[in-house]
Amino acid sequence: MSRITTENELLSVQIPNKTETYTPVPHKILIQEVQDKIKQRGLNIISKEYISGSFGQQMLGKYTIDSGDSDLNMQLAFRNSYDKSMAVGFAAGATVFVCANGMLAGEMLVYRKHTGTVVEELHDYIIDGINMMDDNFNKLKSDSELMKQIPLNKTQQAQILGRLFVEEEIINSTQLNIVKRELDLSKHFVGKNAWCLYNNITESLKTSHVTNAMQDHLDLHNFFETEVINNNEY
Repeated sequence: MSRITTENELLSVQIPNKTETYTPVPHKILIQEVQDKIKQRGLNIISKEYISGSFGQQMLGKYTIDSGDSDLNMQLAFRNSYDKSMAVGFAAGATVFVCANGMLAGEMLVYRKHTGTVVEELHDYIIDGINMMDDNFNKLKSDSELMKQIPLNKTQQAQILGRLFVEEEIINSTQLNIVKRELDLSKHFVGKNAWCLYNNITESLKTSHVTNAMQDHLDLHNFFETEVINNNEY
């Protein structure tokens, strides 16, 4: 089960022992290094969100970073685990100003098994993740404008949701119900276009398990880019 947690709670989770085949990456070091590297780039973290799984054995961090844009801010997402379920990973994207829905683009940077000198190499990994932010943010900004210009009637919305549920398995049945509710009740995304549908789906992805959340967002955006933005069928 995943749940929103605090930085202090994550830092209090006991770090597993190092062995010959496993070197834990402490949540504390990862979080502090990410914050330090963002600050060194002259960027301002507006908000921090942490999600915990398996009582802190798994964690996901999402930092919203001021972009100076009126609609979107930058986002850096990162993950870690103590139970060997996930290697340290980073993905960059954007958050939608009015609702804090996340958008991630490109590929997740996933690093090797947690062995040997993985902790010492961590600062280079983080720099790589931060370096993705400008390009990914600009791409998402462009994609959001394109999606606003793509009308989708109810039948087309249903076709896309069916593919995401049945074919791509990006959303589950619970999330499908959330999207259906959002299509009717959303305060911000009530129009019949790709941008509104996209945001109703990312709202549902807030319920993704911590181990899947980053990849779910990346897969969703890749689907919309390939099948909606670049496809004349819709």
